[in-house]
Amino acid sequence: MVGAALACSVLFVSAGCIWLMLRFAHRIPVTDIPNERSSHTRPTLRTGGVAIVLSFGLGLCVALWMGLAGRGMLQAVLLPGILVFFLGLADDAFRLGEAIKLALQVLIAVGTVLLGGVVLRSIDVPGLGEVGLGALAVPLTIIWVVGMVNVYNFMDGLDGLVGGVGVIASGWLLLLFSLHGAPELGLVSLLLGTGLAGFLLFNFPPAKIFMGDSGSSFAGFLFAILAIVGAQTPSPGIPFPVFLLLFSAFLADTSVTLVRRMMRGEPWYKAHRSHFYQRVTNLGFSHRDVSVIEYVLAFIQGLLGVAYLWLDSAWRVAVLAFWAMALGLLILAVHRREVQARLAVQG
Repeated sequence: MVGAALACSVLFVSAGCIWLMLRFAHRIPVTDIPNERSSHTRPTLRTGGVAIVLSFGLGLCVALWMGLAGRGMLQAVLLPGILVFFLGLADDAFRLGEAIKLALQVLIAVGTVLLGGVVLRSIDVPGLGEVGLGALAVPLTIIWVVGMVNVYNFMDGLDGLVGGVGVIASGWLLLLFSLHGAPELGLVSLLLGTGLAGFLLFNFPPAKIFMGDSGSSFAGFLFAILAIVGAQTPSPGIPFPVFLLLFSAFLADTSVTLVRRMMRGEPWYKAHRSHFYQRVTNLGFSHRDVSVIEYVLAFIQGLLGVAYLWLDSAWRVAVLAFWAMALGLLILAVHRREVQARLAVQG
């Protein structure tokens, strides 16, 4: 009951903050001006992350005060998360260079590892069991954290997309941690999900406000940390492939897009409109259509993640192979529709 009341308070604070920002939008200088890469057509506030982080931070502080969460959450989640938020907010306001932003993200990730003690030391591999990462543990942890921060940043390009998928992912994490006996991590997931839900009320198509790098980076960071800690708490933790399943559509979109751009000799770090969700909108689907498709994928990924926990090794391999093939077929289907559209224009 206490957790539910706290979650409702976070939802109210998040939505209330955004309502206030929209009311005084003319006084807030952090605005997204449409350009040739944009998916919107009018100037829109990009400060939704402020409401998400403020509501989540207040909720977590209350949880710490009430003894619902340990002080480890302060070092591993809240403090580095706030640094990620301010870095994103600075980029929203002043457009930091890609190299500077990446270097600072790496620095924050290193600090989280060294000071917060957040390290992915082993991965449960179907058929092999628990595989220790040894000397690779720290660098792979840093790559995972920085990677997830940027995955959520890259995917934040359509109304309702990242916010809605984040709410669904948070719900699945709450269930997974509750089933696995990790209520503290479940509470963090719940607070993040309700903070995102308050934002989604104003971001679902047509969006009145955007999350901005501050919000997307913060959400990606928290999901990365929850995956690392959840894979080891309580021992043994939730198998890490469960978290890969949960975020697989975003990971696949970002990975395939980056490889595709590098193979074409395009600067992978520059803003563009070649993510699969953007390519689907170019085929005539609306923001709402694409976001709902991503919601369905996120729901299926959660189901597969929960099922993964109860399956033996052979079936776990089958689940991973099935979903990889399903995502691959979706990618091929988008490419095929693009080819058909080009041929129709030429013909």
